[in-house]
This record gives sequence, C-alpha cells and structure tokens, in this order.
Amino acid sequence: MNLDQVMQEINKRYKDEIIRRGTGRIYKDRIPFSSARLNYITYGGIPLGKVTEFLGPDGSGKTTTALDVVGRAQKLAEEEFKNKIAEYDERIAQETGKRQQQLKEELEEVKSRGKRKVIYIDAENTLDEEWAEKNGVNTDELILMLPQEQSAEQVLQMIIDLVATGEVILIVLDSLPMLVPQSLFDEEMDKKAYGGIAGAMSVFSSKICPKLARSRTALIIINQIRDDMKNPFNLFHTPGGRALKHIYSLRLAFRKGKFIDKNGEEMTFAAADEPKGNIVEVTIVKTKICPPKRRVGGYNLKYDAGIDILNDLIYLAIKFDIIVQAGAWFSIFGNEKTKFQGKKNLMKYLQDNPSVVEEIDRAVYGRILTDE
Repeated sequence: MNLDQVMQEINKRYKDEIIRRGTGRIYKDRIPFSSARLNYITYGGIPLGKVTEFLGPDGSGKTTTALDVVGRAQKLAEEEFKNKIAEYDERIAQETGKRQQQLKEELEEVKSRGKRKVIYIDAENTLDEEWAEKNGVNTDELILMLPQEQSAEQVLQMIIDLVATGEVILIVLDSLPMLVPQSLFDEEMDKKAYGGIAGAMSVFSSKICPKLARSRTALIIINQIRDDMKNPFNLFHTPGGRALKHIYSLRLAFRKGKFIDKNGEEMTFAAADEPKGNIVEVTIVKTKICPPKRRVGGYNLKYDAGIDILNDLIYLAIKFDIIVQAGAWFSIFGNEKTKFQGKKNLMKYLQDNPSVVEEIDRAVYGRILTDE
C-alpha cells in the first residue's frame, strides 16, 4: 500500500481522523480576556483545546483573572450555541426527505444539550460569589465543584471524564497544590510522600491533552509558588512535577504591582493609606500559541469593580492611533466631533456611550491579532 492508503487504513482502524495532511484543522480559537493588554500579549487570550497555567504568589491576581476568563467563556459559549443553531437551520432549509429529518433530529439533540458549560473546581473552598459576579461571571450557570474528601487522583479523573463529554468549554482548577495524593490522604501529618502529587500529574498529563484538543475545552490550572531550597539559582518553583510543565501551552506569571487611586493613577507606598486598587503585572513564562515577543503586560484592578476594562482599552487604542492623543487632547478615530480635553472627560464620554466602546474594542482586537 502507498502512504495515502496506509493513512486511510489507520483512520479506519481507530475510527477517527488521527492522521491527516496539513495543519489547517488545528484549532487556534481563544477565550479573550476583558483586559485588552492581556489580549495583546497573548495575541487574543486563552487557547481552547489546551492547558494554561496561572502562577504567582498569594494576592497577585490569579483567581481574579481566572474568574474574568470564566465570564468571557460563558459569553463565548452563548455565541457559539447561537451560531450552531443558525447553521443547522440553514442546512435544514437546503435539504429534503430523510436527510432533512436527520438534521432536525440532530438539532433537537443540540438544543437539549444546550450551550457548553464552565466548571470551576474550588479546591481551596474560597470562591467569593459576589466578587465572581463583579468580574462578569454568571454564577447561576456556573458549575461549581467543591472537593471534600476526594484524593488528587479522583479529582483529576473527574476532570478527564468531564472533558470527554464534549459539553464543557472551560475548566478552572483552583488550585493545584490543594490536591492531596492518595498515598497521603489517610495518613498522619508526619507521613511524607516523595514526589508529592507529581506522579498523579504525570499520568494526568498524558491523558488529558488529546481529550482537550478533541473537545476544544480550555483548562486553566492555578498554581502557587514555593521557595526553591535546593537550587540557589532558581528563585522559586511550582508544585506538580516536571511532566506537567510540558503540557502547558501558555504559562502566565502574576505579581502584585503598585497601588492605584480612584483615577487609576499610581500611588507611592507612603501615600497609599486608602488605595482603590492595584496594578496586576503579568509576564509570559512559556508560550506555544503565540510569538513570545510581547512578554510583559498587566491591568488595573479596582477593589470595588474588578478589572478596569475601559482603562486598558484606552491604553491600546492610543497605542494603535484609534484614539489620537495630542498633548492633553483626545479624539476618537481622529474625529474632531469626539474631541476631549483630559483623559477623565474621555472616559466619562465612553462610559455614557457603550456603542462607541464596542466599536473601539473591535478595532483594537483586530489590531491585536495583526500588529507587529
């Protein structure tokens, strides 16, 4: 047999298209952040069908950013569901007879399943519902898992089973170090297990990747950092073992930056008696889904409202000359009719005109994907 025949035989034997010519079918879809600057450094957001790690010290913004992605994933799932319904309606209108009836039955099954879901695994049992809603999460539609007396191996198997359904768009594991391997689960406090959770994560890594790719499910693993006592040249390491690091398509390191006031301006430590927020600094540690040249970004986090979406959008709109700045004057798309003195007046106008914000957002996102 020639190569094409062997390829066909392989696909037939395993009842799947596991070998093909070209790479055009590799999914490169994203779940965007609300932060335009995070979208900028990642070329569009969190990849579907792959694993992303959020790592950093406590209070650095990992969970807040994950909640933002959850909210955006719910909106993406809604849009995806509507598009699928419209696609079926169009195909049904073009067919007749048995084929039309078959498509109608498939459509009913799609409707019965509904849109894809988001699952949040709160291993730390610290999820704040009010804060989640401020960051755009529809808590009524969120599937929340609270592991109680389940070992790490059991929780990881649950993740594999959930992904295999094909009905999940995003799973967030918060956080990895809180999972306890079976070898330690029923032991006393003085018992030690060398390697910790690394063995379970090694097996999990080999099983989860193909399932994520097939179902186009994104997995975010929130990880903590530990001081590296064995290697003085490494400032820190992350739990989970070495095998886990290889399956990450994107690793984002978070750090708490300077405090900001109510106008989003940086505050010195001495003046920060009552800060209104802080800057969340984000660095790309590893990327397989975009060029690595945009490595550093971040956003303003408001303690009463979450991510300062508008501030980020204005920052990039000015960078791309979508909003033209001349000294203290700002004009949207260079239009003299939308010219404002001072950033405060510009933000007030945009807050009152959401349709203009959407127009700017589309223009900025287009440049994010194409700008060199």
